Amino acid sequence: MLARPARPTIRPANGAAVGLAALVLTMTASGCDRVNKFISAKASGSAGESAEAAEEAATQVGPRLECRDEGKIEVSLPLRTLGKRLNGEQISVLDPYEEARVPFEGALLESLLDNVYGRRWRLKASIRFGMDGGFQTQIAVADVIKTKAWLAWRRMDRPEFVVERRAASGQFLNLAPLYLVWDSDVDAAIRARGTWGWLPGVTSLDLSSSVGNTAALKPAAGSDEAVARGYGAYAKFCATCHTISGIGGLGGPELMRPVPITRWMSRDWLRAWIDRPLAVRDRSSMPPLPADLPDRDRTIDDVIAFLNYSADHPLANAATATSAPATQAKP
Repeated sequence: MLARPARPTIRPANGAAVGLAALVLTMTASGCDRVNKFISAKASGSAGESAEAAEEAATQVGPRLECRDEGKIEVSLPLRTLGKRLNGEQISVLDPYEEARVPFEGALLESLLDNVYGRRWRLKASIRFGMDGGFQTQIAVADVIKTKAWLAWRRMDRPEFVVERRAASGQFLNLAPLYLVWDSDVDAAIRARGTWGWLPGVTSLDLSSSVGNTAALKPAAGSDEAVARGYGAYAKFCATCHTISGIGGLGGPELMRPVPITRWMSRDWLRAWIDRPLAVRDRSSMPPLPADLPDRDRTIDDVIAFLNYSADHPLANAATATSAPATQAKP
C-alpha cells in the first residue's frame, strides 16, 4: 500500500512569519478603525437628526394661537416660536389694571395679522378674540388700524406673566398665554376707556366680515335725554362685551334675553354692579366705568335708563349686521 505523501511545510525564512502576522493585525485594526469612525459618524448624524426632530416635536405641543377667517382655520401658531416668526420687541405701556407703566415683550398685532392673512384682514369689519375660559370679545378692525396694539407673551420686570389688579386690593390677573395691550400714551381715548380691550389669556383670532350694528339699538327720536345719553355710553363702554338682542360683543352675557336684566335685578344692585363690579362679585372680569369719567354718577343712571328703554322696546330682528367692503384685497 502506497503511503500518502506528506504535505509540504512552509517555513518563511528570516522572521517572515512574524511580519505576516503583524500585517494581518494591522489590516484588522485599520478595518476596525474605519468601522468605528463610520459608526461614530452615523451616531453623530442620528443625534443631530434626533435634536431636530425633538425641536420639531416640541413645537407641536404647548399653547398655540389659532388664527381663523370667518371661523375657518388658517394657521395654528406655536407660541414658543412666535417670537422667531415675528419681530418681537420690548414695549412699555400704562397698564390700566396695574395703574402703572409695565414693560412687556411682544409683537405688533398689525404685523401678526399681515403675516398670517396678508392685507385682506384690513377689509374685514372686526376681529373676534378668544380667551382662556371661553370668553370672546370683538374689536373693530378700524381700532386696530388706528391705534397700535401688541400681543405680549412675557413681562420683562418679573418672572410671572401677571399684572396686579390695584382696584381689587392686590389681586393678580394671569395674562398667559397672550395679552393684548394698547399704545395708551398716544391716545387719550384709549386711557379713557379703562380696561376695555386689554385682553388677558388670548388663545385665538377670528376675522369677521360683519358685526352687530349698535345703531340698531339707538332709541327713537324724541326719547328722553337720559335714554339718549345712556345709549351713547352703552355703545362706548358696554356693547363691546355685552349683547342686547344678540347685538354686541361676546365677552359678557346677553342683557335682554330671555328676561331683561332690569326685570330681575333691582336698580340699586344694578347701579352698584356698574359702579364697582368687584364690590358685588369677587373676581369679576367686568371692568368698572373709568374713574375719571366726567359726570360718572349721572352716566351710570343714564345707562340704566337706556336698559329700561330697551326692555320696553324689544327689537323685531336680532343682530342687524353691517358688512365690510365687498372689494377683495390681494394677500
